Amino acid sequence: VPGAFQAEELDLLNEAAMDIEFGIQNLENESRRAKAEERLRESEVRRSMAMDAANAGTWEWELSTGRNTWSDELWKLYGLAPHSCEPSYEGWRHSVHPDDRPRLERVLLEAVARDAEINMEWRVNAPGDSDRWLMALGRPLRDEAGKVARYLGVVIDITERKRLEERLRQAQKLEAIGHLAGGVAHDFNNILAAIMMQIGLLQMDSTLGDESRGALGDMGQEVERAANLTRQLLMFSRRAVMSLEPLDLDQVLDNLLKMLRRLIGEHICLELGQRTALPMVEADAGMMDQVIMNLVVNARDAMPQGGKITLTTSVVDFGEAKAPVGSNRPNGRVVSLAVTDTGHGMDPETLKRVFDPFFTTKAPGKGTGLGLATVHGIVAQHRGWVEVESTVGVGSTFRVHLPVFTGAPAAKSAADPLPPIEGGRETILVVEDQPNVRRLLSQTLRAQGYSVLEAENGQEAVSVWGEHGSKIDLLLTDMIMPEGMTGLELAARVRAWKPSLKVIISSGYSHEFAQRSAIDRAGIHYLPKPYESRRLADAVRRCLDAS
Repeated sequence: VPGAFQAEELDLLNEAAMDIEFGIQNLENESRRAKAEERLRESEVRRSMAMDAANAGTWEWELSTGRNTWSDELWKLYGLAPHSCEPSYEGWRHSVHPDDRPRLERVLLEAVARDAEINMEWRVNAPGDSDRWLMALGRPLRDEAGKVARYLGVVIDITERKRLEERLRQAQKLEAIGHLAGGVAHDFNNILAAIMMQIGLLQMDSTLGDESRGALGDMGQEVERAANLTRQLLMFSRRAVMSLEPLDLDQVLDNLLKMLRRLIGEHICLELGQRTALPMVEADAGMMDQVIMNLVVNARDAMPQGGKITLTTSVVDFGEAKAPVGSNRPNGRVVSLAVTDTGHGMDPETLKRVFDPFFTTKAPGKGTGLGLATVHGIVAQHRGWVEVESTVGVGSTFRVHLPVFTGAPAAKSAADPLPPIEGGRETILVVEDQPNVRRLLSQTLRAQGYSVLEAENGQEAVSVWGEHGSKIDLLLTDMIMPEGMTGLELAARVRAWKPSLKVIISSGYSHEFAQRSAIDRAGIHYLPKPYESRRLADAVRRCLDAS
């Protein structure tokens, strides 16, 4: 029947169309699924790249079964071969340094008991890798009943952060002790100055017997030893006033060589490594001598049975490479001085404290613990830094890095011999807040023939100037005084009234190193404390006679 045939044909066509549409939908679904899978793979690649860049890995912990899931990155962080064991609490626990396990187990149990987030830090338990630190962060996930069923989290390598924190703590500790040491040294210098001047006044007595004069000489030597200790404290605390000049470190070594050989003794060989022409560094010559001597003495003490010390200089160019985070090294060229010994070396714990003030491995009474701390302070004050490498039983190498001096070299002139000490008849205004130091200053200067006026601080000095300013020839003032006026400010004020006034500023240290350059620019003489009577008299006479 024609009509029936057409209906059957239409049914077949409809079925075919439905099959085609179903096939198209399947193809579309497969395409969407393929795209979704491709996006998932891309997402996993991006996640893996992000984890690698962050040095991190992810984990999952099901509380009911105890089942753990670790990402590929996490195995590396734990110091384990990928899939070398079943991921588990015990596997994680084994990756924790034994000393940290009790603390972490307590923190973990407390967090789970309170359904709280997990935040833990620990050292890795891996041979030769115990200084590597990890941090785990975990977030609780609840089931439909609202009960915490599992934790999802991430583990991050925080070793570099820990190192930076340790450097910061060390810097803060050194800064705090530096403030204390600087203050102690400043006050101690005033005491020593008084003792030195008192000894000087007693030595002027012509009726003094030989035995008494010898005793005073011995006292003077002991006071000088104490003054050297305060200088070390000031160098360590970065409060010593520097006299910067272009220096050739090789020349500094050559000048010290004979003294260094006498210092270390015949049982130790001192050698100079291969050297090339060095650029200049801008440094205080006396402080550089102190750095080298302290490092050589430290190397000597590491070799009680004898050995070899090698001094090497070189030029290192860091170019424009960015310094590591937390490093104080500058870009560009530096001059490096290496002091290498063949001594007993240092273990990692000693290395961590090697620059700590008053830390020493020597027997009681054999060292102050200030040698390497002083080196650290001096080098930092010169915008440099110190590195140390050491192996137990092999020896140690200390490297001092100082920026290359880029200014013009200063013209050298022969040093004038010191003239005989002379007194005078001029009038001097002495400004010193310590009564005993002020009294001895005045007594010493009067013994040299000078007329002396006294003031306790800047405000009192201004009052004295108002009465006697026309006849004052020299202002001798301390730098740091009470009542809010520094010696530099006082000098500027009185010089406004009498521009030709000669000025000497004295101090054990300066809170602001820029003040030393201000002193130099103002044509003011500087007299560091402590000083004995002869050096005081010489400084006064030279200042008065200067044009």
